[in-house]
Amino acid sequence: MQSAPQKYRYQMVESKIVEDFKIKENIPKGPKINMSLLVILEDGESRSMNEITEILGDYFKLTKEEKELRKPSGSETIFHNRVHWSKYNLKKSGLIMDVSKGIVVITQKGKDVLKKNPSSIDTRDYATY
Repeated sequence: MQSAPQKYRYQMVESKIVEDFKIKENIPKGPKINMSLLVILEDGESRSMNEITEILGDYFKLTKEEKELRKPSGSETIFHNRVHWSKYNLKKSGLIMDVSKGIVVITQKGKDVLKKNPSSIDTRDYATY
């Protein structure tokens, strides 16, 4: 049988896990981020990933908690991680390219994809790996 302090601590940890799970579920995933990231770059201007991450956070109306929720390792936020995975996948699919470290621009292939007016972008459909 657990002592009262142990039981209270367990309940606090369980409550934090449930709260973090609910926050994490509101953070958009790949296809939604892919589409929005590409639309941000649609004008052909190069942008920094920091600027893009900030714009996306505002676009998705993420709360401070959603923007700041960290991965279990604590190394980075979940949202930052998802945005950068989207960048990686869009780049590997040939839809965007690096101009310099941390700066990206849309490619002609990316513009062609947007002309089709997709509701979301699954980079597996455009893989060039």
